[in-house]
Amino acid sequence: MEKFISLLCFFVALASNCFSQMTYQQTYTYTYANVPVLNVNTEGNIQIKPVIVNLSMSGQKYVIADSNKMQIFNPDFSLWKSINFPSIPSYEPHFVFYVSENLFRLDNKVDFAVTYQQPASPYDVTMRIMDENGNIIDTVSEGYLMNVYNVDSTARAIVSQKPTAVAYLVYSLPGSIPCDVCANGSPVSPTHVGSISGMNSAFLSDPIPNPSNGQVLINYALPAGTNLAELCLYNSNGQLLKAYNLNVSDKGININASTLASGMYFYNIRANNVDCTAKKMLVIK
Repeated sequence: MEKFISLLCFFVALASNCFSQMTYQQTYTYTYANVPVLNVNTEGNIQIKPVIVNLSMSGQKYVIADSNKMQIFNPDFSLWKSINFPSIPSYEPHFVFYVSENLFRLDNKVDFAVTYQQPASPYDVTMRIMDENGNIIDTVSEGYLMNVYNVDSTARAIVSQKPTAVAYLVYSLPGSIPCDVCANGSPVSPTHVGSISGMNSAFLSDPIPNPSNGQVLINYALPAGTNLAELCLYNSNGQLLKAYNLNVSDKGININASTLASGMYFYNIRANNVDCTAKKMLVIK
């Protein structure tokens, strides 16, 4: 009997260790009425608040939409940004898509898409693309849902019009989605951070030194199974200037910035024809 009780205690203790892996960290609260939905599914049918986003320049953040504003928190839960949604008479924010950096514009600001809907007429919708200061970048009349896909060196946005999807509009975007939210060029979760099964995200360092006017070292690590990779350099207008072939076995590459004019530049890794994490580089003469 003693042996049985000892074994029972052992297995209870083992079970306790196996199932006590979650540790409470933080509570986020919001006002239920008129809360926009942060979509983390390309079909727009999964609604979760808050979500985690991977910003191409600023890294991972928590995002929660509360009434007519969106709050972004650092990984340590400190407030990073609070963004108010511009008001549109008779409309309320309904969906928020693609909280990102350097996707809709290459200016390092946080940009996103918001679908506004008339409460009294749910088929009356409009979409606004805006930045963190509330400036309207673009308007999609009757825009309802948005999906973004990496195509070649840029991204394409497909916007459905109205909840009945009477038409689909295709737009070319200047930026791209980081590798860790895409698989074979298609985003898996527009705002969710996580590795895709069988694929590790690429690592890309900041330029050393930065700013620079001479030789610049950029360290990198490629996703597992990469056969072909390039480091692509863009100017501030999103124009591809040069693509450097990367050796899978190497850990870094040197770029000669002395041939570049003064200004801001962006670079990212293309691994197996998929665009990965982007960084910025400042050249001063």
